[in-house]
Amino acid sequence: MKRILSLILVLATVLSTVIMSHPASAEPSFNDTDGHWATEAIEYVVDAGLMNGVGDGSSFAPNMNLTRGMVVTVLYRANGSPKITFKGIFLDVSKGMYYANAAEWAYNNGIVTGTGRDDWGDPYFSPDRDITRQELATMFARYAAFKYVDTSKKNADISGYPDVASVADWATDTIKWTVGVGLITGKSNGGKTTLSPLDKASRAEFATIMQRYDSKLREFDYVLNYSTPTLISEYTEQPYPLVENADVYVAVDGNDKNPGTLDKPLATFAAAKAKVRELKKTAKDEIVVAFKAGKYGKLDNLTFTEEDGGSESVPVTYCKYGDGDVIFSNGIIIEESSFTAITDAEKELFPAESTSMIKKMSLEGMLPGELKVSNYLFSEVDGLIWLARDLNKNNQGQDIYYSNMVTESSDRMNSIKLLGKLPSHVESFKTLDGLMIKGMLCTGYTFNRFDIKGYNKETQELIADIDKYENIMPDMSEGKFSGFAVAGRMDTRIFFYNLAEFMDAQGEYWVDRENEMLYVFNPRGRYTFCTDGTMMTLEEGADHISFIGLEFNGCADTMVICYSNYLTFDRCTFANIGGHYGIRADGVNHFNLINSDMHNFVDGGLYLISDADRDFIVPAGNVIRNNAFYDFGLSEYWSNGVRVKNDVGCLIEHNEFRNGAHGGLRYDDCIDTLIQYNVFDSLMRTTQDYGAIYSIWCTIYRGNVVRFNLFTNITGTAAQIGAAAFGFYVDNNTSGVEIYGNIFHNGGIWGVMLHDGRDNSIHDNVFINTIHDNIGSGLVGCSEGMSKYVDENGQLTELSGWPYTPWMSDMELLPKEGDANYDLWYERWSLMFNYHYDVSRLDEVECAFRNVNYIENNYTFGFETSIDDNSILEQYGVVEGNVQLTLDDNPLFVNPSIGDYSIREDADFLKIPYEQIGRY
Repeated sequence: MKRILSLILVLATVLSTVIMSHPASAEPSFNDTDGHWATEAIEYVVDAGLMNGVGDGSSFAPNMNLTRGMVVTVLYRANGSPKITFKGIFLDVSKGMYYANAAEWAYNNGIVTGTGRDDWGDPYFSPDRDITRQELATMFARYAAFKYVDTSKKNADISGYPDVASVADWATDTIKWTVGVGLITGKSNGGKTTLSPLDKASRAEFATIMQRYDSKLREFDYVLNYSTPTLISEYTEQPYPLVENADVYVAVDGNDKNPGTLDKPLATFAAAKAKVRELKKTAKDEIVVAFKAGKYGKLDNLTFTEEDGGSESVPVTYCKYGDGDVIFSNGIIIEESSFTAITDAEKELFPAESTSMIKKMSLEGMLPGELKVSNYLFSEVDGLIWLARDLNKNNQGQDIYYSNMVTESSDRMNSIKLLGKLPSHVESFKTLDGLMIKGMLCTGYTFNRFDIKGYNKETQELIADIDKYENIMPDMSEGKFSGFAVAGRMDTRIFFYNLAEFMDAQGEYWVDRENEMLYVFNPRGRYTFCTDGTMMTLEEGADHISFIGLEFNGCADTMVICYSNYLTFDRCTFANIGGHYGIRADGVNHFNLINSDMHNFVDGGLYLISDADRDFIVPAGNVIRNNAFYDFGLSEYWSNGVRVKNDVGCLIEHNEFRNGAHGGLRYDDCIDTLIQYNVFDSLMRTTQDYGAIYSIWCTIYRGNVVRFNLFTNITGTAAQIGAAAFGFYVDNNTSGVEIYGNIFHNGGIWGVMLHDGRDNSIHDNVFINTIHDNIGSGLVGCSEGMSKYVDENGQLTELSGWPYTPWMSDMELLPKEGDANYDLWYERWSLMFNYHYDVSRLDEVECAFRNVNYIENNYTFGFETSIDDNSILEQYGVVEGNVQLTLDDNPLFVNPSIGDYSIREDADFLKIPYEQIGRY
């Protein structure tokens, strides 16, 4: 992993990717810039909207000293003036000052640290203080580092400057970099060129630096700066300050009759929410509720309505007070020390070889009225552990499932006939009471589990109770089990579970419902048994609420459901989720999940359904940044760390998706999604027909970019048995995706799989050993798409069903000439409007359905073939400039023969011309 990460870091030196985009403004015209040495730079920054005139706007004052407030304001504008919630970090910066938001944004991103602190450690900013040249160099170098520029490269030797001794120690490195890259040049003093580090910087000098920075973007070295966590074992929560002067305090030993002060805190979340309603009546700025560390009571679907929401000027924040965990749990938390030995009578329930390893704990009075499949038990050591199951391993360590045939009644599964085991095996079961059955994804898409109510010895069939099935996937109501066979996929596979006699392996448990007793095979560490359902719901109108530093633990349904906007979850933990999702955000905009940890969930981490205006391509402002999603998914679930749907402009960056049974990230029908700087590691472990990233049905919804990500170890059990596991599965007509600058390492069948779509561009990527056991083609796979509907004689066959029908349905959504958004769409994606899909003309059908994709300038290493053998890509698309490397002909890696794929210092690759970025 370290070698692969070093490869990623070296991409810093070749991927010039930071593009500054500034709004155009009116042509600048000032009464004091004509003939000035910096006129061109002044015109540039004014035209770009970065700097304005002074006073009444008629003059620019180029020689005026530059203040610290001016600098952060310009850098803030250069970064798009992102929305922030003003916290009053600096003692000398008040809300409403022109530099207020900029100063806090700069502090939060490490661009400024302050000019001093008071006795309590709170910082000053000194916004009106003139800035020196060395201070400006330092501030600008920090800004460049924030934009992923490697400021350790191209440093100048400044020892020859006569005033080098005047440079402060803290500014030496930043002076070397800014001089080395040509942002700051020396000043002429008495015939000598000096650094003049203590001279005051002027507005003209700053305008010049800004212009030079933009012009030199492609020349810089860049660092793909993977945010923490780097590895899951090293994941640490970001530093958390002590929250003083909160409006409301809550503690586990508090009392809801208290006023909610620091010394007399409230006791519950509900009481704090009620207190916020009161405070809103008179509040002028942010309302903060601080929770002291401890384990609080259950949240029984605590509901936030519009009355509980904040506003842009009066946001509401629920956060932890300081050190220690603030835990809300809808489960039973059990310590290892709580387990005791089983009795001789209890030993008769279990396999004889297991009894020495099984221990018990009473759950009397704690179990829900009806146990469901979502009442999972999670271990802090083993993650999700299994209800005792009849499932063994072969000599390769792979799971062995039973094959079956299915008899259906009223389009629901009625009985199962085993093919993989003798009927005597079923007859040997001591009882069928409590026996359940599940299936392995993917053949038949088995999204339900069933109770078994009997066994027919004559027909050798298990009889399912069709009135007792449980849906284990959302949005699917029928009790449909198994169903159809698909050529090339695995046979339908099932397994039995929930009988005590199956309990024979580490990570298994069984619940005696009648006696309310929990049995665990070799219990280790702390356990959480999920009992109750949803913990919180934020209804429509409950806007401008933030949750910071809180932990939500142990839930048998979706943990948090959101229907409101401007929500933030920052440095939160979501763990042990037996239901569908950690967070389901439905119909939301300006949703932020940042710096958070989500693990041990069986289905989905975050499901975000945007309310974006896709017709007019209006960004929804949703951000998913610097989160860890790990240890998730079951073999029978179509699980994802994150799923995004119907969004415009979603930013998904610096996240880690590790150790998942299925995929990492899925997006559906999205526009302008930017997926960058993420790590996808050890996914697709037990299922198939998917990828670390998966997109579907995005025929006309385009502009999505996947860049600078690491895909590694997308393999495991599924790939070992020949299943379809991909780095990026571009499925079912997904079109217009640009994929570049990624590393695909040790994958399943293909690094990227294109299925039926067109106009996708895969360029300037590195593929290393992306096939497993010689299965597949390595770089890119491609299906024929709808071209298969034109037979070998050129005759048009019946165009109906999949994939023709959804493709036609999507194309009908394109704006028609005369629609208000027609020009907007035509300007962005004119290519689509030239497609012909009138089935009455064969030549036009040919044009419409052939897969035209672009595979260019990629490097492949470690396999014989790089492009799918069916030649669809080469026949109808563009395949050129791709380079295959061998051990003997290797201009790229240091020493791949020993697994060292770090990039050689003399390697020259992946230099992407600026004019090519975004061209597809």
